Amino acid sequence: MLQSKHAFFIWLAAQNRLLTQDRLSTMNIIQSNCCFLCGNEEESLEHLFFKCGFSKRCMLLLGQWMQITIPEQGVIHWWIHLRVRSLMVKHVMATGIANLMNQIWYYRNCSRVDQLVPRPGLVFQNVRTQLCNRIRCKSEIKMSSEAKQWIDSLIARQ
Repeated sequence: MLQSKHAFFIWLAAQNRLLTQDRLSTMNIIQSNCCFLCGNEEESLEHLFFKCGFSKRCMLLLGQWMQITIPEQGVIHWWIHLRVRSLMVKHVMATGIANLMNQIWYYRNCSRVDQLVPRPGLVFQNVRTQLCNRIRCKSEIKMSSEAKQWIDSLIARQ
């Protein structure tokens, strides 16, 4: 379910290899390390994806749509220990979170160049559309009736 570009992106993030403002600052490439999305705090990997007001709003919208509570910290630990009856549901959740993180990174880079920050709703809509399209492409995969019902309800709430 997870696209390879999102899997690679998450791997880079887990290895702390994304060139966030704090890393660029320690390399003496830039002077200011302020977050481009909120403009309030130092941009670090943790801030960008989990503490930034912009990212929190995006995660909240994704969680509401999926009817789950995504924690502000420890997302990987939460996902590993998530108890759901269907592996497919777990994969869809992981795909949604990975896609959202990739979109946040994309729009962070856009706002760095254009100096325009999009609305969190726009970012979420892009994620929702991409995830629903991905689900439709994988519709022939066998899954439990509970998983099918949950996935169908996601698409219906699109």
